[in-house]
Amino acid sequence: MNKYVYSIILIITVVSTTFSQAFDTRKTDDFIDYIEENNRAIGNVSIFQNGKEIYQRKFGDNTFDSNNNAYRIASVTKLITATLIFQLIEQEKLNLKEPLSNYFPQIQKSELITIEQLLSHKSGLADVNYKENNMFWLLDKPHTEEELLDNILSQEILFEPGTNLFYSNSGYFLLGQILEIKHKKKYPEIVKEQITIPLNLKTLKSGDNKLENVHPSLKFESKEWKKQNDFLLSNIISFGDITASTNDLNIFINALFDYKIISKESIEMMKPEENESFGGRGLTRTFYYEHLFLGHGGDSLGSHTFLRYNEKDKISIAININGNRNILDAFYDGIVNSLYELNFPKPIFLSDEVINKYVGTYESDNFPNIIFYNIDQDLYGEVQFEGEEKFALNPIKENSFKHRHIKVEFDLTNEIMVLSIGDKNYNFKKIKNKF
Repeated sequence: MNKYVYSIILIITVVSTTFSQAFDTRKTDDFIDYIEENNRAIGNVSIFQNGKEIYQRKFGDNTFDSNNNAYRIASVTKLITATLIFQLIEQEKLNLKEPLSNYFPQIQKSELITIEQLLSHKSGLADVNYKENNMFWLLDKPHTEEELLDNILSQEILFEPGTNLFYSNSGYFLLGQILEIKHKKKYPEIVKEQITIPLNLKTLKSGDNKLENVHPSLKFESKEWKKQNDFLLSNIISFGDITASTNDLNIFINALFDYKIISKESIEMMKPEENESFGGRGLTRTFYYEHLFLGHGGDSLGSHTFLRYNEKDKISIAININGNRNILDAFYDGIVNSLYELNFPKPIFLSDEVINKYVGTYESDNFPNIIFYNIDQDLYGEVQFEGEEKFALNPIKENSFKHRHIKVEFDLTNEIMVLSIGDKNYNFKKIKNKF
């Protein structure tokens, strides 16, 4: 009997370690080396398997590195807020179908808006981040919860609750307020008592304007990294204020999927439905070919976070980037690619000499003029139409670039450019400088 038990243990041990042995961290290091050599990003990567850290690396320019461990995690805060809401649901102190009018009857259509719709961005509420088209009003000056609520009250409902989807910080601000009502405590204290202390996390905290032990948000400007002004954390409580290390984020998401914080039933309710490309009640879905990851992402003005968990392989990836040069998606793809060998192409970086060949103004018979710029060794385009902003273009090859669903291809010999948007193509000719 003992021999049988020992054999089973040995088999389990071998099986459980096989993937770790197959995971070649040199490929992850090679990719990050490539990013560092081109000075494209600053941050930290942590990878867990079966609840244990199997890879960790801080990378990039260390000019602003003061041995800090934590980063702004921005909207990954929403995953923690949703988790806290589901704790209350399990305790029967709240339910998904409960109307918002039970807490904020003054909000338009609050009797039709449910807790579930706040979680899934289907409430119809606009975005508290914006005040009269100003997206920076929460940046520097402290604002009270009453001021944020007044801003929500001043905004029109975008659609009938439950009929559409609009990513809304307002919904998660209100969920944070409901947590405070139920717990009779402030959100930072709730996070500390329900998440940080039980999981023995070293860095995760809410609403710390002092930013102690937190890496600053950075921007690349005039060929060097500089500090980027970012949102005052006390202004974005429960929808973007939490700071944490990659290690703490991985501990949190592993505990979440090990059902140590909430039940499996709650986790299933947090997931997006099969027909939802985004959706979810706190958890979002990302596919890398057949590999499904669940989690959340976050972006502030200068800091960015990727937190994902693969249930099948029990792999979690936490990435904090506090310095980004037009590389985010390619960086996330590159880290996953190093783990699963998906053959994603490496990002391409072009020299100033090459990029400058495309700089100039291009005109078309059926599209507004577009001006292309070289900004700190990246090609940017700007459509000459009111309200349009510059957009960064990622090289696909030396003469071809993309931005989301837009593709731009240059023919230097004939001084022409083709702009592709979906299945439509627009032909442009470079305007020659008259001076």
